[in-house]
Amino acid sequence: WTKPVTMGPEPAHPRRERIIVADPDARSRAAAAGALRAAGYAVTEAATGHEAEAAFWAEPNTELLVAAVGLPGVGGPRLASVLRALRPGLKVLLLLEDGTPPDRREEDAAGLRVIRRPLGVDGLPAAVRDVLGSR
Repeated sequence: WTKPVTMGPEPAHPRRERIIVADPDARSRAAAAGALRAAGYAVTEAATGHEAEAAFWAEPNTELLVAAVGLPGVGGPRLASVLRALRPGLKVLLLLEDGTPPDRREEDAAGLRVIRRPLGVDGLPAAVRDVLGSR
């Protein structure tokens, strides 16, 4: 178990939204976190469901969980369910690998937003703005 990582400088005028990016693939996680930081969000990275949960407790103002569906330890949908039970207002964006069939029953029942990877350069920040309802 490793500690969640908050990396890189935050922009000069950060948005108020805090985001946890939980993805087991270090390159994908770094790319997603970098794109969101460049868009002005405060981002904490996690490689496993357990790290994401620790980050959630460490960052009480987290507004959005961006999680890979196949997150080790606790899958993205299950992690979302656990964290939303603790904070019902938490917004969730699940990342699904292209070609992987989603489990629509689980996602629809939980009201989760799912996007497929790979995303374009602006794909993730645009999806995050949409989920958070920000510009």
